Amino acid sequence: MNTLKLILGIIAAVLCFQKSSFSQEVPEKDIESEVGVVYTIVEQMPEYKDGNDAMHSYIAANLKYPEAALKKGEEGVVYLTFVVEKNGALSNIKILRGVSKELDEEAIRVVKTMNKDWSPGIQRGEKVRVIYNLPVRFVIKGSEDKK
Repeated sequence: MNTLKLILGIIAAVLCFQKSSFSQEVPEKDIESEVGVVYTIVEQMPEYKDGNDAMHSYIAANLKYPEAALKKGEEGVVYLTFVVEKNGALSNIKILRGVSKELDEEAIRVVKTMNKDWSPGIQRGEKVRVIYNLPVRFVIKGSEDKK
């Protein structure tokens, strides 16, 4: 009889553990860093001043194709990630997937010039830090016609 109670107790404990592991709420905060929480998704995502079209125009106007990359015919998309801070500044700018040293460095340079031109993310009415991913496309003029 004691063995049966022990077995039933173990089964009950396992079932409770499984239920609790499947019914956990999604944490409100995503990533804890050395300076606080960084969210990946928020109610209002960060936005470049005047919107996405303005951001793409700014990048196109300020991007300088590196001479070495032009000579090599290098093209592609550099994927960057960074944190939009509570004050709209950018931090932790990094390459997620690069193309070449020259193109990667130029993409970082241009994004750094966009510092403090962002409205921060909003979660539950408060400004929060949000991670943001941005593709920067490099195309040599005239090459898109050949494809």
